[in-house]
Amino acid sequence: MRLLKGIKPGDGEIRVDVNLGKCRLEGNKWVVPGNMVSKGSKGQDFIHSSGMAVLKERRPAPPVISGSVFMETVPYSLSIDEAYASILFHGKELQSITSVNGYSEKGIDITTRLSPVPEKWFKNYPGSTWTMDPMMLDAAFQAAILWSHEKNGRACLPSYIAGLRLYSSFNDLQGDVRVIFRVTEETGSKITGYFTFLNEAGMVVAAVTGFEAVTDPTLAQKFKKKPLFSRDRILAFAQGKPSDAFGEKYRIFDHDKEIARLPRPPYFFMDRVLAADHPPWEMQPGGWIESQYDIPPNAWYINAHRSDALPFCILLEIALQPCGWLAAYAGSALKSKDRLHFRNLGGKAELMASLSGTSGTLTVRTRLKEVSNAGGMIIQEFDFKVLRGSELVYQGTTNFGFFTQKPWPIKSASGIPNSMNMNLPGRIWIMNFKMMRPWHPMTRTRTKIRACPQRRFG
Repeated sequence: MRLLKGIKPGDGEIRVDVNLGKCRLEGNKWVVPGNMVSKGSKGQDFIHSSGMAVLKERRPAPPVISGSVFMETVPYSLSIDEAYASILFHGKELQSITSVNGYSEKGIDITTRLSPVPEKWFKNYPGSTWTMDPMMLDAAFQAAILWSHEKNGRACLPSYIAGLRLYSSFNDLQGDVRVIFRVTEETGSKITGYFTFLNEAGMVVAAVTGFEAVTDPTLAQKFKKKPLFSRDRILAFAQGKPSDAFGEKYRIFDHDKEIARLPRPPYFFMDRVLAADHPPWEMQPGGWIESQYDIPPNAWYINAHRSDALPFCILLEIALQPCGWLAAYAGSALKSKDRLHFRNLGGKAELMASLSGTSGTLTVRTRLKEVSNAGGMIIQEFDFKVLRGSELVYQGTTNFGFFTQKPWPIKSASGIPNSMNMNLPGRIWIMNFKMMRPWHPMTRTRTKIRACPQRRFG
């Protein structure tokens, strides 16, 4: 079977006809040619796929599975929920993969659920059961996309299969199916391999041989979903009306009440929220969001750094700003009648790789790990991961606090210990930073920050 052209119904409907040719006998089997065709807007025919069906009196017995099918694997870098949110384009009804059992440079191992009964998807389906379970086959192609993304950071689309064979064990198929994809060859633009489908008893129920898929960096853009929150909506939380960012419940913060906000540009580092697995307005642990930031060409902070390296302070903002957004999405500011101040309290993190001005789009996964609400204070703990493509570059945990009064009035802060004088017996020096406007990217010279000893205890 060869796939020639995708079907794009858009907002309307497309009629697709399945055409079958004359059945002819070849040896001990019957062969039927066929194709799938639709009409264009000007009446022209589009052939979407063509293939050959082979019919026999009975299905063959399942083969004894070869040890070469199995492989040594490591855990996949994403959970399946994260994969559907950020890599795969499939809607809820086709999100059939329940787990990624393991990944290898030679292939991938997944588990999938089966399709619902045909009447759930088709009107007037000629039968009560599937001849070939479509969900099982589509899950195999989804697994190939996951493998390609993990291996090369690129998506892939199927273009050809030499053969699909169903075995007698397929007759009573039920429960989940394990799908093992083995890659036999990989070039710059093509992947070849084969799939083995196993039932819960470990018997082979089907096999796909001669699988081919095309890979292309531009497919990632085509796979991108419409973001859950656009840059404009996130920016409204930084400098516009909070109700434009989060809806009617935040209208009180448009005029009547203050709210802690994200930094405004040029210190604003969130471009979109792709997915949110957290109920809005519910300040409870466990939920997560996935957001992205696109490092722009000739970014001001790269030019100011006089190096192509991404300054660490910018990476820190990229990693932490989604925590503030998730705290707002969870309705934290609605938990008190008083004005709440928001502060980062600390955290631990690990940097795995350096980033530069050409690193492109960074994906941030943020999870609200713990919540404590007592005595007018709200303490929230988050964990986060920053990825460049599928590569994990920075991860850690951090905690933030909401306070009804400013916890550390900046103008009267006692400052930071002066480590240069810490070894002097009987003396501890405290430094106080002079308050001045921060350096702005449009300013030609940096503002100097001066430190002076404020008081000493001896």
